[in-house]
Amino acid sequence: SLREEEAAAEAADAMSGVLGALLAVGSAGGLFVGGHQFLRHYLCRETHHEIGALVSTLFAGTFALSSGLLLLVLYEILGVVEEGFLRLHWRFNLWCVVTLLLFVLPFVHIHKFLSSLVKMPPRRAAAAAVCLHAALLYAFYHFGNKAGAPAVTLTGKGAAGWRGLFTMAQAVSRAGVIGVSMLAVLSGFGAVNFPYCNLSIFTRHVSDSQMAALERRLLQATETAVQRKKKEALLQAELLQASGGGGG
Repeated sequence: SLREEEAAAEAADAMSGVLGALLAVGSAGGLFVGGHQFLRHYLCRETHHEIGALVSTLFAGTFALSSGLLLLVLYEILGVVEEGFLRLHWRFNLWCVVTLLLFVLPFVHIHKFLSSLVKMPPRRAAAAAVCLHAALLYAFYHFGNKAGAPAVTLTGKGAAGWRGLFTMAQAVSRAGVIGVSMLAVLSGFGAVNFPYCNLSIFTRHVSDSQMAALERRLLQATETAVQRKKKEALLQAELLQASGGGGG
């Protein structure tokens, strides 16, 4: 009886793991296809034919992984996936996002810039992209130390001393600090730039007929003012003549 219960528990765990794996693969595939369609039919509806396969694949992968993190939170709330598999999937998804954010996307952007705009040869563009990417990574970690991220202690020798540099805590903490700083700068810029550029939305639209009516009213008011000033001048002249005649 005990063995049967253990076998049943193992079978249930295996079934739960298989269902979780199928759900993870299905959701990742659906999000990848959705990100590709979102880029093709919404963001770049008129220029999608100019986008290469690498760029569309990277966009769809980034969209799928970023949305997958939100989907994992939903799975945890609903309790539809086993906790162990959910934790494993969470770490895998987060590592993929960090790898894309720190290594793949910057290198691709730099290489595209050097090869397309600067017109470098492919090998020279790749070598220059590697050098610039290494400099950006150094600046990334150095800025993270200055901005309050946990510092890296290189206590060991050789590769062991640098082991603490390539950890999830270091990458996520620095990405979070730099991301929050950039969001603060962009939100401050947007808070000033958006009202300046879109203040006309809140103004009342005035048609041409209304403008013409206002111009006619202004012209009539000007003519009325001129006539009253003339009458005032004539009355003053008559008063002066009357006062002069009475004195004579």
